[in-house]
Amino acid sequence: MRNLPLPLFLTFLSFCFCLSLRAIDSKGAIIIASMEGQVTVTNNESGADLPSDRIKVGGLLFDGHTVKTGTGSKIVLLFSSGTITTLKEGSVLNIKKFAQKSFDPKTAGKLSARKDEPSPSETVIDLSLGDMVVDVKKLKKESSFNIDSPVGTAGIRGTIPRMKVVKLPRRWL
Repeated sequence: MRNLPLPLFLTFLSFCFCLSLRAIDSKGAIIIASMEGQVTVTNNESGADLPSDRIKVGGLLFDGHTVKTGTGSKIVLLFSSGTITTLKEGSVLNIKKFAQKSFDPKTAGKLSARKDEPSPSETVIDLSLGDMVVDVKKLKKESSFNIDSPVGTAGIRGTIPRMKVVKLPRRWL
């Protein structure tokens, strides 16, 4: 009976380790920081456009939405991880996944002053058309940030990439 505590402790330790490997499942928030011109946001599941009164500076978005900018339009999105995404005119961006571990904003401080994200996050966005600049804060070890496009996927760890996807006219041979 003297050996019983060690196996119980190891079982508990294994359980804690498995919990730490679990995917980040809290929804992250995305704030519309600025907007110019015609911007539409479509719910990926229902296919319905969000009402225009919800698409305004200071408005909140979550993953599972596609953002489209019209001619002469642009939108700047601030993710709660500190990432800033500028979507330029004629662009289509699908926010497939944005999950972030909860954090206390009081202890995290201002996102603009931070060099890294305040808590681990998992992001997958898909630029199917247009021009986008993304400023990604340095990610935590367990975080990921992927940008999908028609030609491949880019994994980002903390930099400022620019991506442009254009549609070429079809040519007949």
